[in-house]
Amino acid sequence: MVVDNSQGEDQPLYEMVYVSLAEHAMAEAELRDLLCRAREANERHGITGLLVYHERAFLQLIEGERESVRRLFSAIERDPRHEHVDLIWEGPVRRRSFQHWSMGFVVPDGKDLRGLPGFEPDDAPSLSTVPRGEPGRRVLMTLRDQLLSKGVSQPG
Repeated sequence: MVVDNSQGEDQPLYEMVYVSLAEHAMAEAELRDLLCRAREANERHGITGLLVYHERAFLQLIEGERESVRRLFSAIERDPRHEHVDLIWEGPVRRRSFQHWSMGFVVPDGKDLRGLPGFEPDDAPSLSTVPRGEPGRRVLMTLRDQLLSKGVSQPG
């Protein structure tokens, strides 16, 4: 099946959303290094997405050609920097949600997470409690929309 992916490619697009726990609290320099390497690799493999980091937890959406996305997810599962990698959602998509972002990055604070889909207002916000399925995917999309509404330019 050929899908519209807004880039004129004839390969179907696929996306995966996962949550994991960092092996340790990552310093800003470690996160910058991780992002730099991820962005370079993603550009080479046609992968785009968004990475969210909050209190040792990662929430990430990766999108691209199905085999490339699955290969990246498999590498993430084996990466010793990640613990408890938990797949939230996966499936084919008609177009990219992050077509201009080789790897967008957000470090929200607790108040940014409160009120997101799937979080109760009185919950202590934690990315590790993101709901499964489409509601978990909506958490990421809401964070993306909040980022863009604050006038932040689209990252590379």
